[in-house]
Amino acid sequence: MEDKLSKIFKKLSELEPAPRLEGFILAKITRERNKLIREKKTLAWTGLFGSALAAVYTISVFGQQIWQSDFWRIATLAFSDVNIIASNWGDYAFSLLETFPAMQAAILLAPVFVLLLSLNAYFKLVNNNKRQHI
Repeated sequence: MEDKLSKIFKKLSELEPAPRLEGFILAKITRERNKLIREKKTLAWTGLFGSALAAVYTISVFGQQIWQSDFWRIATLAFSDVNIIASNWGDYAFSLLETFPAMQAAILLAPVFVLLLSLNAYFKLVNNNKRQHI
């Protein structure tokens, strides 16, 4: 059996890949990698612009509610009546905490958080891409 296999393979011409096959494969891998990086950058830019637009919208809608809340009226006392606040700082802190518009603040912070995540993703892509080409 071993003799037959060696005879069969001796009769076959040696199989060699095409001379430019390696370059073609590496070029294709590079194109795919660049396409993936472009897609990720597009997604990051979409997240940046979408969250920036959402932040502007939420500031225009919920910012006015926060500005008109009792929290800001109580907070401005810190700039006008410092002595009274210093003597009653515990009650003042509880009043601020009680009147803080938490829901509006959370809604305002959500698009800012997504904006920061998108910025992080974009800068990671740019940084990794520079390192790979150095």
